[in-house]
Amino acid sequence: MQNYVDFVAKGTGIVFLGSLISTIVAYLLRIYLARELSVGDYGILYASISLLTSLTIFRDLGLSTALAKFVPEAMEQGRMGLVRIYLKYALLIHFVLTCVVCLPLILLANPIATLLFHDPTAINVLRILAVGTLLSFYSLSFVAFLRGRKQVLPYATFSLVYVLATLVSLHFLFSLAKNVTTASIGFAVGNVIAGIYVAFFALRAIPAKVEVKHKAKRVVRTMISFGLMVFVISTSLTLLTNLDTLLLASLRSAHEVSYYQVAVPTAMLVLFFASSLTTVLLPVLAELWAKKDVQLLSRAMYLLLKFASLVAIPLALLLFLFAEPIVLIFFGREYEEASAA
Repeated sequence: MQNYVDFVAKGTGIVFLGSLISTIVAYLLRIYLARELSVGDYGILYASISLLTSLTIFRDLGLSTALAKFVPEAMEQGRMGLVRIYLKYALLIHFVLTCVVCLPLILLANPIATLLFHDPTAINVLRILAVGTLLSFYSLSFVAFLRGRKQVLPYATFSLVYVLATLVSLHFLFSLAKNVTTASIGFAVGNVIAGIYVAFFALRAIPAKVEVKHKAKRVVRTMISFGLMVFVISTSLTLLTNLDTLLLASLRSAHEVSYYQVAVPTAMLVLFFASSLTTVLLPVLAELWAKKDVQLLSRAMYLLLKFASLVAIPLALLLFLFAEPIVLIFFGREYEEASAA
């Protein structure tokens, strides 16, 4: 039991620190973009990102959650060959579904940008972001795999590497031209670099090849059936958090999208505290469930709820009381209207 406590304590600290730094850097990235781009370009960029996020959520089907659960279970049972099989099918399905989502978006970017955003500038933005996602399809599987292997450092720093790579790329690209197209290239480059980063660790963590008899349909069905409920919930949350941006872009203007995309990330800062602990606990909970250790499982869930409540509630009140000064100081008077949101 002490091993689990030590892992959760150490893992939570690393993930929390990684989440804290990546959240701060991501917020600085938004400030940097708001300062460098026009209000309209800022809105077009994040409206395009919201559309891509809403579509790419369907490429997972809960496989990431399934990997984080089944990999530690298979490792606990000494079935190393099964670990490779889970990863292989996750990569294959993620590749196929990423192609299904991204290729039509690349081909139909013109009518989508015209009908949804009413701005031809979004055509190249959508295509570039889709290409970046397609070239880094494997990162989804590898991050989940590393979670299952309890290799905390790579997946704890994945988001940080992505944001830093994007920020550095943008700084270089903006020296050539400051517009929404070059900004989208920076995000695509960040995606690819972060994918290569996590692939380096994941490939080293794959067990040696062991021949295992298996039925492809049974493996895929087992993974998807487990992750499907989580997929439905996460898909609903993702759509809810992105459809509002898409509706604003379609029915209102890019300027209003900009204000909204300043207000929402500021308000959402409170959520990363709970998510850091959840990320570490999932593979541990999977092992505890496999061992039927209900008592320790209950204690872990209690820890999650207690930590999330103690940290998130005071921070939410702080952001509510000082919304206007925060927006004015960091984003400037051009985004003053965002404080009301």
